[in-house]
Amino acid sequence: EEFCARRQRFADQLAPGSLAILGAGPTQYMSGIIPYPYRPNSCFQYLTGIIQPDTLATIDSSGRFVVYTPDESEFRNTWTGPLMDTRAAMEVFGADDAYVVSEIGTRLKRSIQSSRALYLDLNASAAHLATADHWRLALQVVQELQDEARPVHGFNSIIHRMRWKKSAAEVALMRTSTQVAAGAMTA
Repeated sequence: EEFCARRQRFADQLAPGSLAILGAGPTQYMSGIIPYPYRPNSCFQYLTGIIQPDTLATIDSSGRFVVYTPDESEFRNTWTGPLMDTRAAMEVFGADDAYVVSEIGTRLKRSIQSSRALYLDLNASAAHLATADHWRLALQVVQELQDEARPVHGFNSIIHRMRWKKSAAEVALMRTSTQVAAGAMTA
């Protein structure tokens, strides 16, 4: 419910008829096939609660929340374990709809075509985008459909302003965290 409320507060601040596209951070590698511990994109995690690489989400100005999960891969599951699927995106994380990343080209295209404005993470680095298939697919669709009638805005400042005021759940978590840290220092 916390994440649902955040998404609705975010949606309420978007221009009418607009669509925000949020991407999870990609897996970063130390060398070759050895990954660093995963760190999700902060804005993505704040609004979705999802801590999984290679995932994309959209939130429109009505609050509709759609998740694109990585395509099923037996090879990937062998090495990293199973990832969230479309069913879990809806049942656990409250997505209104969920699809696999390979459907971005068609499904996201329809969503963008019906929107009047787009919101993207304009602070994402080019290196980040170059290593993330889900972002690369989404940006191809955005570039294909971009015109002056559909302006692109950054969403980071909206989310950062939202984070200034903590919810009751965030305050409770902060209190618990400080109690645990203080207990560890005095033990």
